[in-house]
This record gives sequence, structure tokens and C-alpha cells, in this order.
Amino acid sequence: MQKIYSERKWYERLAFSPLLAKKNLSHKIAYLGVNTALLIVCNAFLEVKFIDVQFSVTLFVSIITGILLGAGSGFLACFIGDALGFMISSWGYMYMPWVGLTTATTALYRA
Repeated sequence: MQKIYSERKWYERLAFSPLLAKKNLSHKIAYLGVNTALLIVCNAFLEVKFIDVQFSVTLFVSIITGILLGAGSGFLACFIGDALGFMISSWGYMYMPWVGLTTATTALYRA
């Protein structure tokens, strides 16, 4: 497995995990879509809100997404999942993009 990882170019290692490296484009898109949908569900429905404090499992799912997809794809899936999940259950609050960047950056830290 180490040999496969070292043969890949730096931008391929940044974009995809070793799990998705040898898969075709349709598998990569399917993994990205399923993980984005999971993040949308976690962000929209699996949370508890008190006045200004929100508890969610989104960060845990972001870590798993970063491990499965890789740094670049995980970042994209987490940011889109957070934004769309917020749009579903915003409760009238304003969107704070730094929260989306936080969950997306969590997927970057997978090493």
C-alpha cells in the first residue's frame, strides 16, 4: 500500500485518499455525493440547539469523511454539506461561513 501511495502525484494525494485513488470517476462522484448527503442529514437533523449553542455530530462525520475521501474531496463535501444542511434548518439565523470552514478544515486534517 505504501508503494501505491508513493507513486501518486502530489495533487492526486491531496485530492483523493488511497481508497479512492484507483477508482474510476463515477465511484469518486458517488462517494462524494453519499458523504455530502450524510453531512447534510447530520447538520440539519442530528443536532440539539439551545439559545445560541448548538451540539451536533457533524465534526465526527467530517473526520470520517476526510479519512474516506481524502483531504481535498473531504473539504469540498464537508463545506457543501454544512451549507446545505444549514439552509434546511436555519431557524432564521444568519449563516456563519467560518463554521462551514471549520468542519471542512477538520476533513483536511486526516493524516
